[in-house]
Amino acid sequence: MTFSEARVFYRFLDSVYKHGNRVFLSHNGFNATYNDVYKMVSSRPFLLSSPPREVLSSPNSIDFVVRMLTAFRDRRTFIPLSSPHHLHCPLHDPIPKGFQGDLSMILYTTGTTSQPKGVLLSEENLYANLDMLDRHVSEDVISRWDHSVAFLPWSHCYGLVCELLFLMIRGARVVISQPKDAWRDIRKHSPTLLFTVPKVLQRFRELSDNRLWMIPRRFRTRLLFGKNLRYLSVGGARAVPSLLSFYHQEMDIPVLQGYGMTEASPMIALNRPETSQDYETCGYVLPGVDVKISPNTGTLMVRGQNITQGYLGMDNTIERPTNRFEGEWFLTDDVMEIESNGRLVFRTRWNDRVKMPNGKFIDLGNLEKTLEDMVFIRQAVAEVHPEQGLIVSVYLDPLVGIAYTTKHLHSLMIHHLQRKGFQSYELPRRVLRRFEPFRDMTLKMEPKRK
Repeated sequence: MTFSEARVFYRFLDSVYKHGNRVFLSHNGFNATYNDVYKMVSSRPFLLSSPPREVLSSPNSIDFVVRMLTAFRDRRTFIPLSSPHHLHCPLHDPIPKGFQGDLSMILYTTGTTSQPKGVLLSEENLYANLDMLDRHVSEDVISRWDHSVAFLPWSHCYGLVCELLFLMIRGARVVISQPKDAWRDIRKHSPTLLFTVPKVLQRFRELSDNRLWMIPRRFRTRLLFGKNLRYLSVGGARAVPSLLSFYHQEMDIPVLQGYGMTEASPMIALNRPETSQDYETCGYVLPGVDVKISPNTGTLMVRGQNITQGYLGMDNTIERPTNRFEGEWFLTDDVMEIESNGRLVFRTRWNDRVKMPNGKFIDLGNLEKTLEDMVFIRQAVAEVHPEQGLIVSVYLDPLVGIAYTTKHLHSLMIHHLQRKGFQSYELPRRVLRRFEPFRDMTLKMEPKRK
């Protein structure tokens, strides 16, 4: 079967044929089977011409899935937005000139290191990545008997493709939730799988250590996640090894860490259950993906049928900036190592490196992650001031943080960083204490560095 024949919508139809009476979506007490969702899609008229784009700015819902599948069926471009201000082309604009194949989706990047960009994903891109995951993840890990609580926004590629679409092609069940209701819904529905990001895992760890400390550890897993959880899948950002070790060793839950980005539809690598204890790695490269290291920057370069053709530019053009594309290769911003067995080891994000007056570089991202590994620090944002040097703003756990003065806090942070191998020029000169959390967040639930 060729890519032109094996469209994503046909994978949905295959699940309808195989698992029609199984529940596909659950939301607010309503259950919709695969047959039910198929009937909802079938009841919508075909729109083969105008408008060529289906734009949706709304939270996760059954209607979201139906409208997306309808757009797939009609070969229209589906554009889920986290902010209506992202879209800068009218709905009636045709496919960008020079785009090859069917433009299936425009997904916006999270804006972690730059302004969000509209990534053009073809039908081939999405299907290729789903096929790669299908070959990489065995039925023993994810099957039709599984169900997840989906609180990651579907305007983000990780939650949309890796959770919703992949569970769909496996015939599994998706319980729709929102970030603010996640813990309530997790305890209520007791998922077998949970797709999440490091920030959420850190919050659950704080909850375990600060609120449930009097309860034996063997009972905390059930209180936090219910009795059925088999695997955690973490992506969207790097999880520090100590966080993964906590869940595996203390909570007895394997964490499958992956690596990807919107431009790769999104997955590039993923760990397996038997290697989930290798906390320093972010997974085996998926079948069908080629990787190499740039000789100039040490960053990872990727190619494959899952890689985007470019970004949505102004005036409905395709943009392929030279710092991102080199022929058929996509240039990431991540400094990586490729092990001989095909696993990737993340070192740093190139854009997080800041040159100091002494000519040496500081990895601000690694500094922030290391500080957030301290149980009482919930958020840390590092910046280099031209006169004051390295400054770190922190938001502490409200229950624990009141015990620390700013001076004591600074001393503890310095000691922690030194134990982790940071050099003297990498230590913060000043600490700013915040009494409320950072509000300007990315879709990965990380504060944006100004």
